[in-house]
Amino acid sequence: MSEQNKEIVVVIGPGSIGQAIARRVGSGRTLLLAAHSEEATKAAAEQLRGDGFEVATQATDISDPAQVEALAATAAGMGAVTHVIQAAGVSPTQASIERILHVDLLGTAYVLDAFARVIARADRRRCVGQARRARQRHQPGRDHHSAGPRRAVRPAARVVRARTRGLRRQAVRHL
Repeated sequence: MSEQNKEIVVVIGPGSIGQAIARRVGSGRTLLLAAHSEEATKAAAEQLRGDGFEVATQATDISDPAQVEALAATAAGMGAVTHVIQAAGVSPTQASIERILHVDLLGTAYVLDAFARVIARADRRRCVGQARRARQRHQPGRDHHSAGPRRAVRPAARVVRARTRGLRRQAVRHL
């Protein structure tokens, strides 16, 4: 298959959920796995290669817009980007609130912004994001803590909708 005809599925955050989505949509396509941890990315790549998938990797910290742009450029250079799966994120038990905002909110915005320009050239386009558990969980008596972040996300969501017009956006919610 020529480079122009090759379909690329970008999976950012190839943990359990990222790998499950990659297995579902990656058949007959090339997977480009990206994560902050190079070791985790390579381990996921080996598992997927063992199952017959064609896989490439690139270490990427999605909280750094330059690294996200480099990932988008790599993906575009590999072929037609048809799917972008953004499954990367950190939880309150893993990181500070600043890191959570940089990765889960800004990182997702950087991914959508960078890939909206790249994926728009493909015939079948789809962006899939993971709805992080920490942003959804109802905490009795603590609604005042979650209401502010929810309100803060709304303007960002409007910007994402405007910038990704024409893309099929899909959120995967897990419990």
